[in-house]
Amino acid sequence: MVAVLVALTTIGILRYGGTASSDAAPTAPASAIPVTTEEVTPAPEAGLGDGMHHAGAGLLPGVYRTDGPRSTSFFRTCVYKRLGETSGTVLEKGRAKGPVTVTVEPDDGAFESFGCQPWLKIG
Repeated sequence: MVAVLVALTTIGILRYGGTASSDAAPTAPASAIPVTTEEVTPAPEAGLGDGMHHAGAGLLPGVYRTDGPRSTSFFRTCVYKRLGETSGTVLEKGRAKGPVTVTVEPDDGAFESFGCQPWLKIG
């Protein structure tokens, strides 16, 4: 019985290459693996959702745009505000029923929104 197992294991090694491990999968020769030189386009970022976003923790300076309020927003209004870095002073605030663009400056401390579709960085 042992001789039969050794023979079958040896046949498996010779046929598929690799080791005699019971969980080893057959491998294809390196020449059979396709190689591509196409550039992969990264998936678009999900953007900034509702809530408070702090500088350095996902919030980068730049221009952000939203398509406006979410369809589930109670008042069908997108509410947003930019806050100062140290004092938390409101630098800009607004309400929108349609698309809106906001510029987050390098010295902003945070950005907050409620009821808005994701804010995508466009610049």
